[in-house]
Amino acid sequence: MTGLRHDIPSYLRQLVSAWTNNSNGKYLTAIQVPDPSNRSSIELTFNAKTGLKRRIDLPFAEDKCRDLEIRPPAAVGRDHSHWAARAIKDRETAINDDELLDFLIKANNDTTFGFFKIKTEQAAATSSSNAYIMAITRSSQSYIDLVS
Repeated sequence: MTGLRHDIPSYLRQLVSAWTNNSNGKYLTAIQVPDPSNRSSIELTFNAKTGLKRRIDLPFAEDKCRDLEIRPPAAVGRDHSHWAARAIKDRETAINDDELLDFLIKANNDTTFGFFKIKTEQAAATSSSNAYIMAITRSSQSYIDLVS
């Protein structure tokens, strides 16, 4: 059973590639969760290009967020920043297959979205932490919004 659990991210990566027609059209959307300590759920709206709107309500608990630390760009190298940092900075980012697999593993191995507590190191050795929901989408400008 452990071997199967270990293979799930690779299988999900294959499914996402099929879902995106094996193109480079794999995107990661990041939405900050405001006031995470006072939430028990997250409500999202999806605005499809067809004009249809859908809502989804997801259970949320700040202590269930996956911890993820992002090092400053200077420590990583200016030419390559972490997928989470790029998604947070621009609200979404294109990701390659290796980044997709890394995201799927960090999202708990069995889903294409996840809640993360992102810890960033700032100048002067200070750090901050924010909660985000991150999800794989197949088109840029995926029109996913958090309902206040």
